[in-house]
Amino acid sequence: MKKSKYLKRVFLIFWVVVLVLPSFACGFGGSGSAVLEIEDMETEQADAYSYDIIGGSDVMPIIGYYGPRPNNYSYNANVLPDYYSDEIIGLFAEAGINVIGTNFTYYTTAPSYVFKLLEQGEKYHIGVTVWDPMLLEGDNTPEEMDERINQYANYPAFCGVHLCDEPGTPYFRGEGNVELSSLTETAEKLHQLGYPVYANLNGRAFGSENEPQAKEVYEQYLQDCVDTLKLDYISYDRYIFNENKGLNRAYLHFQNLETAKKVAKENSIPFWPFVQAGAQFNDAKDQYDSDGYFPSKGEYLWMGNTCLAYGAKGLGIFPMLQPYWFAYAQSEPFDYQRNGLVGAGGNKTRWFYYTRELTAQIRAIDEVLMNSVSKGVIAAGEDANMAMSNNQDLIAEGAFRELKGVSGDAIVGCFNYQGKTALYVVNYDVEYAQKITLTLHGNCNVEVTQEAQTERYSSDRIILELGAGDGALVVFK
Repeated sequence: MKKSKYLKRVFLIFWVVVLVLPSFACGFGGSGSAVLEIEDMETEQADAYSYDIIGGSDVMPIIGYYGPRPNNYSYNANVLPDYYSDEIIGLFAEAGINVIGTNFTYYTTAPSYVFKLLEQGEKYHIGVTVWDPMLLEGDNTPEEMDERINQYANYPAFCGVHLCDEPGTPYFRGEGNVELSSLTETAEKLHQLGYPVYANLNGRAFGSENEPQAKEVYEQYLQDCVDTLKLDYISYDRYIFNENKGLNRAYLHFQNLETAKKVAKENSIPFWPFVQAGAQFNDAKDQYDSDGYFPSKGEYLWMGNTCLAYGAKGLGIFPMLQPYWFAYAQSEPFDYQRNGLVGAGGNKTRWFYYTRELTAQIRAIDEVLMNSVSKGVIAAGEDANMAMSNNQDLIAEGAFRELKGVSGDAIVGCFNYQGKTALYVVNYDVEYAQKITLTLHGNCNVEVTQEAQTERYSSDRIILELGAGDGALVVFK
């Protein structure tokens, strides 16, 4: 098996250290000392949710938003591609997307495109939610709704009904695209009929005039959404990488993670945060040239990996396919590189490659993460500790079972994996690679997965060389 650059570096560390300090060796066979014995934790049931079309319960959903729309648009003789082609859908699959959460293919106005997308989903093992605005009409009986949904629900790729995006309440507006209370009747009927609902919720912001700052208010918002929409998971978005750099964005990120995790745990469901693919999301449909702050590779990986460390059982990507108005420019007709995994011109962007790298790692470890229960998070280094200073999920002592301590700037998610210890270690630095050292209480047998490659070691110290924002899974055997 071809080894990654990381694995080659680990071997170099092993051969140097084993000759000088045998008890600190990291590699096959360890130092020859007895393996540390620690009693297994009680096995816990993980709160996870997935779909048969993507591989079943052990496969983590990676949700793309937006998906395709019927191509009926051109601008200054620039004709957009067929978004339902094998070429475009194949790009989604290559990037690692396995669920299309929302698209502009309304069953009410374009049923043939819905069927085509469901057929493509089956071909590429990508789940599809169906946006059918007619279901929101209050005079539909459950029988009428059932008859209508059965027209597309029997496709293997069908993963539920798209109900809403970012609903608002009188006490928590957010984007307020639709009033939560207006969805009660439809959600109840869908629940009675046994059809899953897809809905994405607001994240919490700080300092915004139309959003409360109290964490308790956001908790109540999430709980009301779960109750009203009969949700099987909490999906939410809050995009932090923009012109406002610094600690506040990281603080916001971890506060959202903590609150979503808390409400999800109380309801025995998972939570699925979003990752930001680009910036300058042009909802106003203005014409301007790109001139802003765009998340780098390290920042993009940091977003995804810190979510995993916090116990997320799914990730959303926004935007997956760039809406054409997100590409409006001034000096040129379109800027297809501004955001999205796939630009409106059908092109790969930088975030396509970042996502492919992130999802390759997820595919290598999701069986573990989907079957693990988060026990808390360790912050190592000044920046990580400051960003997580008010998080109740923080393991203040910086140690967990076999793990004695962590050195370097890192976030370490601590898990119960079927009674065994699992750690997800993330380089907190979004600009530079660094070495993260895990000091153990004794010699341990572990499996380390980084860059989608797995190797076994036996040691009382693990030295990980992680790229900016990168992550590694450590499972104790």
